[in-house]
Amino acid sequence: MNSLTDAKQNAMLFLIVLITFQLYSQQREHLTKYFEGIPVINNTDMVFIDTVNQYQYDSMKTMGVNLFWNGIDQSELNFLNSKNIKPIPINTRAGSDIYQWIHFYCDAKWSQWAATGTNDTADAGLERDTDKTYIPPGANYVKTIPFAQAGTIIYGPYYTQENKYVVKISSQDTLPVEYTAEFGLMLQKNDQYPHTDTTVYEMTEPICSLLITTSKINYDTIVGWRIDSVFVINSLLLTRGSFESLNTFKKFLLEYNLGNVSSEYKTTKYRNTREFPEWSGESTSNIEFKVIWLGNPKYQLSVDSVTVYDYRGYDIINFPHSTIAQINSEINVISVDPAYPTTVIGWHGIDEVMSIDNFEPIRIVANILQTNGLRLYLLKNHFE
Repeated sequence: MNSLTDAKQNAMLFLIVLITFQLYSQQREHLTKYFEGIPVINNTDMVFIDTVNQYQYDSMKTMGVNLFWNGIDQSELNFLNSKNIKPIPINTRAGSDIYQWIHFYCDAKWSQWAATGTNDTADAGLERDTDKTYIPPGANYVKTIPFAQAGTIIYGPYYTQENKYVVKISSQDTLPVEYTAEFGLMLQKNDQYPHTDTTVYEMTEPICSLLITTSKINYDTIVGWRIDSVFVINSLLLTRGSFESLNTFKKFLLEYNLGNVSSEYKTTKYRNTREFPEWSGESTSNIEFKVIWLGNPKYQLSVDSVTVYDYRGYDIINFPHSTIAQINSEINVISVDPAYPTTVIGWHGIDEVMSIDNFEPIRIVANILQTNGLRLYLLKNHFE
């Protein structure tokens, strides 16, 4: 069998669609500037760098491969440099230690959904019942009208969440993703209610319920797309006592994972059929965060936002210096090598981003890399 055929068998070739972030003055040029035509990227184990099998890489170059998407150590970096192949590292290795913090934090979950962003755009967002709520002038929250009838006042955004992690470092990461939904709520007295000295105010009076749901949708030839059934993932009843003080926003946390969701509500993408470290399991579509007003006439309820995160997303937002240190520890494994500045043209994030929850963590990781003059690349589609 000739060397070209051998190389074909040992290579996975990728056509890539890349997200480009803002260019800083010392940032490396975009990979398209390094080559003529369409860059071709290869993903394969670095097992052929011994003298006998180096022809494998020469054959790949003949095929047009000019980029490697791989985990890498210093010796492999130098070898690729000698072959004029540019790597986009997935992770770095030093002995038996693997550093993949860039990958790790691109797989973090964090998103924030503003209640006031409802009914104004076709983009994903929360929606509100405009018959039961209004936005006070100059305010950044939604409030129930006086004497609003019971019902769902906030719902949406009908989006996809991952059931499992793509990048697994600890045993915790092999379990379903543990999400936290943080609802920002404020309770106030209804000034139009006839409050008197004899009015009874019980701390056990129910005020609202918080729900996290998923749903199935079906197409009806008469009414079009409709919700067929709803699965409640978790819920929390709030009473007057839950709010403690009036007239101030308070955060209410509702924790959940998607492990208990019935299979009929889950989606298995083609990439999720494999349980390799680089691949996730299932995802769940049509996720909604709901606020159910229970109609207490003495009060009005306000909602400002719902913030969703996992432990990685919490860390990247609240402990940025720790995140930067971890990412730099991955880069420093190979950046000390003289070949690094002219060989590594960027770093790889995660493959095929599935959820809006990943977008803000990815933006933060990209900014961290940009301060080091580096780019973050995301592979969108692949072909085997």
